[in-house]
Amino acid sequence: MGVGTNWNQHKGFEEIIKGFIGVTNKFPMYMLFETYLCRDFIEGFLEENKFPFELVFTNKKRDTNFFNVLITNSDDITTLMKYFFQSAQDSLYTVLSYSAGCKIISNNTGEIGLKADSFYPSFSFMYDAQELFVIGGEEKWSDIHYIKRFFHLEQITDELTIDLRK
Repeated sequence: MGVGTNWNQHKGFEEIIKGFIGVTNKFPMYMLFETYLCRDFIEGFLEENKFPFELVFTNKKRDTNFFNVLITNSDDITTLMKYFFQSAQDSLYTVLSYSAGCKIISNNTGEIGLKADSFYPSFSFMYDAQELFVIGGEEKWSDIHYIKRFFHLEQITDELTIDLRK
């Protein structure tokens, strides 16, 4: 499911993410994200804040790095969010999932995508806050009305539901 939004300067973005997490309120979670920020800088930040993490991929074409970070509570999201928006000049991938099996997939044109185990509730978003995609196996995550309650009506500019089970 994708929800197009018209957020201005990322206002409320962190609250929406915490809202999604708060619905199930289960930890740990895994955050797989792509960043333009220097690898050493991000690794230092994650180590300093005692986040268990793994560098999973370096995309040399785009000069980005993908990190998988263990999230143990909602305060971890707050800590991470302030660094996300420093590299928000372009749309970068992020997936939050209860599955440790988040994967990076690539096609023959060099495009990169992320995949999470559909059995676990997951959602992904782009840093520019233009798009939010919800993926997951639980029925409530495929209900557009359930998803829309996290947004103000004026924030929703477009919606799309695709059921891949059919």
